[in-house]
Formats: sequence, structure tokens, C-alpha cells
Amino acid sequence: MNVLVLNCGSSTVKFQLIATDLDLIAQNADRRLAKGTIERIGGEAIISLHAEGHESQRLAAPLRDINAAVDFIARWAASPEAGIEEIKSIADIQAVGHRVVHGGEAFRRQRRRSRREQNLGFEHEAVADHTDVLAVFEQLP
Repeated sequence: MNVLVLNCGSSTVKFQLIATDLDLIAQNADRRLAKGTIERIGGEAIISLHAEGHESQRLAAPLRDINAAVDFIARWAASPEAGIEEIKSIADIQAVGHRVVHGGEAFRRQRRRSRREQNLGFEHEAVADHTDVLAVFEQLP
């Protein structure tokens, strides 16, 4: 199973593609297929990509929002340029995991964090729900 693991911030996406299955999990032997970051989303984004066994790539592209960034990652992973043997099409990504900073019942939409929240360990400038990222995969062929 190939899993796309996302960590979306307000203008940044970090990702890894992990090949795993129950046996690999039991042996703590998951394999990272690729990793990367997209920064400055909302304008001319700075993109760093690395597929295991290949040279790292660094480029810029206009990406308007988080959904466009995730779309870019999925399409890159399935492209010949990425060279990821296990992923020939977007359908070869069988699962998506997403890191979410959860603010509990009191926080239901994106907003600036308070000093109290900073002291409690919230790591991002905004407590956000990025569940709409999964909608990107519903729209892809």
C-alpha cells in the first residue's frame, strides 16, 4: 500500500510517500518512496521534491492554494519525471494521511492562535481543518 502523508500549513505543504503493508509495519520496515515541501503557496511557490534513488528537484510554479499544491504532488508522484517505480498513476496512491492540529470542540474554523494556545503547544499560526484536501483526490482522474 502506498500512502501519501501530508502536513498542510497555511502556506506550506510537507509530504512523504510511504510504501507499507502489515508485514512491513510489524517489522518497522516501511519504505519512503519520496518526500518534499511546497512553500509560499498562494503565489509563486517554491517546490522541493525528492524521490528515493533519484536527484532532488527544486523548482517554482504558481500554486493558488493548498488544493493546487496537493494536486501538484499527486501528479508529480505519478509522472515519469518522478521515477517512482511503485506509482504509475494516481490510483497507485491507496491512502492519504493528514496531520491536523486539533483544537477540540472550541475551535471549528481557521483563526489566529491565542497566547494561551501557544503555551499549550499548538505549533501552527492557525488552527485549521484541512479536510477539503481530500476533495482533490475525488476530482482527479
